Amino acid sequence: MRPERIPLFPLNVVLLPGAELPLHIFEPRYRAMVKTCLEEEMEFGMLLSLPKGVAHVRLHGRDS
Repeated sequence: MRPERIPLFPLNVVLLPGAELPLHIFEPRYRAMVKTCLEEEMEFGMLLSLPKGVAHVRLHGRDS
């Protein structure tokens, strides 16, 4: 069963299904978020961050 809510990571790139994207995370809040997700084997979402806000998305990925 999937959780109702997952942590979100805003990026200024589009992540396509199956694509790999090396992350260089320097902000403490996102480092902590990803660390928690990896330790607890939780999914987190990535979404397109635009100058006027974020894009609406329906897909999410998981570190494999």
